[in-house]
Amino acid sequence: MNLTDGGYLQPCSYVVDKLMIEPYDDYDSKAPKKLGRFGCDTFIKRLSDGHSYLLHIEMDISIDEPGDSLPYHVIMQATSAFPAKAQNEENEEWLFSNGFQILFGLMCGDIAATTSRFQYGTFVPAVIDVSQIANTFKKEFFATRLK
Repeated sequence: MNLTDGGYLQPCSYVVDKLMIEPYDDYDSKAPKKLGRFGCDTFIKRLSDGHSYLLHIEMDISIDEPGDSLPYHVIMQATSAFPAKAQNEENEEWLFSNGFQILFGLMCGDIAATTSRFQYGTFVPAVIDVSQIANTFKKEFFATRLK
């Protein structure tokens, strides 16, 4: 997809705002892994230049009930900026469908790299379609965007 005056939208910055990884003491590596509870929240903000965007994801992966088996409780918040040369609906659609997935992938990579040296080894969060979560506020975003 050719966007923004012949260029492609891509992240220009990636900041981990918060990362907390805590091992569960009673984790049994031989037990089948269960996802437990996966909480995820997203938001998008137009920056002051009027056409660049800031995407943010907050996730919380934890044990929800007895019998769940996860090696770590993970809380992470990260933000990424996507500059654009112009504001248009095509850019915004792309951000909702792909931008959040890119940011989520970066976050999962950080969690895997960080836990690779932990006592229970590498933990990679389950793959989810974050764009579906972002779509919950997509209509409101398009309705209130600056013209």
